[in-house]
Amino acid sequence: MGSMSWLANSPDLNPIEILWWKWKKLVHNKVSSCNADLAPAIRESWSWIDEEFCLSLVKSTPQRLQLL
Repeated sequence: MGSMSWLANSPDLNPIEILWWKWKKLVHNKVSSCNADLAPAIRESWSWIDEEFCLSLVKSTPQRLQLL
């Protein structure tokens, strides 16, 4: 089987991209238009992203690869 160089750029295959997407979504849901709310929202949202969530992303990678 030959390599497919474009797949490495797919955000669906990169667990960190999914983590960033989830984190941005959490922050966006907590922040009003006030910049003063941004830093607390970032810290609070990051506390939601725990080891279990990160492991689930890594473990789901083979399943995402099969969908291609």
